[in-house]
Amino acid sequence: MKDLIINILHNPIYMFVACLILHIYSDFHLQGILSSYKCKDYWNIPDNPMPNKYWKDWISALIIHSIEWSIITFLPMAFTLCPIVWSILVLGNAFIHVIVDHMKANLGIFNLNQDQTVHFLQIVATMIFWFITTRYIM
Repeated sequence: MKDLIINILHNPIYMFVACLILHIYSDFHLQGILSSYKCKDYWNIPDNPMPNKYWKDWISALIIHSIEWSIITFLPMAFTLCPIVWSILVLGNAFIHVIVDHMKANLGIFNLNQDQTVHFLQIVATMIFWFITTRYIM
């Protein structure tokens, strides 16, 4: 049984599908109210009862969502990488996610399709890194 689990965890197809499913789950299902909170416009609604002290809360919501997405999406890799490498991978992907989601939610540079394409490319690039790291370095 232990060998079967190890073989599954080191299978690139399994890893890619698992990360892709977790990306979809995290970016669409789990995001919830953060999808509104990460938009600057949510906090600038006319007659909004929110005091001005909350006008930068969108930054925290964007960072929280991005870290959550990165941890959940790349969780299967945590079982095959050393904790430091996995943590760097998660933080790097969270940073990219913050930028991409800000470009979509607040700057209007990306639409949903472009946003999801970049996230898909993040997963592909991370998979390449994971494959090389687990096959040739560790």
